[in-house]
Amino acid sequence: MVGTGRLRRGQELASLAAVLGTASLVAFVAERSVRVALVVACLPLLILLCTRPVLAATVAVGLLPLAVDIVGGGPAKVSLPDLLMLLALATGLLVTPSDAWRPLKAMLPLVGAYAAVLLFAVLAEPVVGALVDGVQRLQIVLVPLAVGGVLLRVRQLDRALSCYVATASLLAVTFALGVLPEALEFQKNPVGQYIAGAILVVAFDPTRRLRLLSLAPLAYGLFQTQSRGAVLGLLVGLAALLVARQGAERIRAAALLLPVLLVLGLSYASLPDDVQRRTTTLSADAERKDGQESGGEYTIEIRKAYRDDALRIVRSQPLTGVGIGNYRSGVEAEGTLTNDPHNVLLLEAAEGGVPLAIGFLVLVVGATVLIWTRRGSTPLAPLAMAVHVSIVSHGLVDVYWVRGTPVLGWLLVGAVLADAARRRPRT
Repeated sequence: MVGTGRLRRGQELASLAAVLGTASLVAFVAERSVRVALVVACLPLLILLCTRPVLAATVAVGLLPLAVDIVGGGPAKVSLPDLLMLLALATGLLVTPSDAWRPLKAMLPLVGAYAAVLLFAVLAEPVVGALVDGVQRLQIVLVPLAVGGVLLRVRQLDRALSCYVATASLLAVTFALGVLPEALEFQKNPVGQYIAGAILVVAFDPTRRLRLLSLAPLAYGLFQTQSRGAVLGLLVGLAALLVARQGAERIRAAALLLPVLLVLGLSYASLPDDVQRRTTTLSADAERKDGQESGGEYTIEIRKAYRDDALRIVRSQPLTGVGIGNYRSGVEAEGTLTNDPHNVLLLEAAEGGVPLAIGFLVLVVGATVLIWTRRGSTPLAPLAMAVHVSIVSHGLVDVYWVRGTPVLGWLLVGAVLADAARRRPRT
């Protein structure tokens, strides 16, 4: 047993070293070329990962905070974690028993309903860009769902989440210090959600000392992103962590959450005044210091205009929308041109009509119900609930369909379904 424990710790350290080494190498070489960095980082691991699907999945989860597009623009967006998850699935199919997929059948009606209305929306505007965009939305849901449900059992998932927290901590520190390579093209809102997801992983079990050490840099980095959507998502996720517990576990979780909230409060208090003010600006009518409009107020006004445009489209084309990928708002000369109204429900309704928005609601609410009904069957349910609702809440005030952003939530949904099925007594 001792030897097995040492082996597992060795495997966890090896996975963590692979993730951090790859992340550091990408960041270092990316000063010149992201593509060269990723190729250099991938080559030494490729042969090993082809023979170890679980390791490939672990590294993919660990690198989710570095989910930047590596194909150089165009309608298709592909990140390194995307490729690793696809590699893990492709190789895992060869060694995975067929009954391992059975727990995921509960998601079939939900994904099928969304896929059907998405297909209708794509066919209404049959262009290559719409097809690619539609396929990628399904890929963002289906691939991590399968990886979490089929490849990563609880212990392996725990190792992958440790790697995720480590990489998110590295991202938080480099973003806060302003030393993140510009070539990586990270935007503050997805960065904020990556960090919020890592904080939720830490808060899920604050007794894990190594993870707890990362809480302070994660908290400070989150507030430095000034992403109000990520902060909102974190608060909703922390509440979900408690709500999804049962009986005495809820009281214990509340007590363990106190030091997490303390660190978050101290991190916020240490911020410069202008960062605090922007983070807490929730209205365009907020009181203005020295009569000047803050950046927070300006972005709120711009996003209100985006949403008004989306509502106008929905009223004029409620059944079909303007087509997948065709939403546009703002003025390019003023730097306000966007292809997303910063509200995922309005985006779905504007591009695919009200039916697509309903299909998306069925998908995310249905997944939430599935997690809720399995609270007593698997210890993973509270974490999955927290991360899933955190990402969806952020998506209601920001962009949802971003490389990597929703992936951790869907991965945990798959893990909950599979673990609950494995723990169910056999008859």
